[in-house]
Amino acid sequence: MLRHCKRGKARFRLREMIAGIQPVTLTVDGTPLPLPQARFIPTRLVPRIQMEKLAYFAASVIWRAGVHKWVIDEHELKPIDIRQDQLEQLRRFLLGETGFPEDTYLWISVSAVIDSPVTVVFPPYGGFHDSHYSFRFLIPGIMFALFMGCFVPPIVPPLCSVKTNDRLLHLTANIENIAFQY
Repeated sequence: MLRHCKRGKARFRLREMIAGIQPVTLTVDGTPLPLPQARFIPTRLVPRIQMEKLAYFAASVIWRAGVHKWVIDEHELKPIDIRQDQLEQLRRFLLGETGFPEDTYLWISVSAVIDSPVTVVFPPYGGFHDSHYSFRFLIPGIMFALFMGCFVPPIVPPLCSVKTNDRLLHLTANIENIAFQY
């Protein structure tokens, strides 16, 4: 994954892979989705983008954040607030025992800003929010958002990077700000 995230001004392979791909317009019941800050890039016809590996990476980071206390600069981060049954679903997926978990949706957002100065990693955070669980983390140029539960907002499933036919990446102008809108 580190080879594909933003690597300073020199390289951002994931964004390079989607350069020139025409975004799709998404609608629900004939109405365009109200997300003007993002363009949705279909990746199912881009063989170099292996969505299964991106989903595995995201699920593994969230799972680790739920079972392990991370230490960053001598500060211990508490595990994220995730239910045991959700951890078990992720664990079974990571072991190859099941497919991507039911009632779980992943959004992968790629920064559209070429000269963004942000080159840091934000560890996973989140928990129960309104009617569902939501977790996010950021690596340079890419934000991962994992939504879990049978009551996720209706806008979440049609934008899933794993379960939609187009296997969408979200090209977004300011993922750093979006990452912290909670």
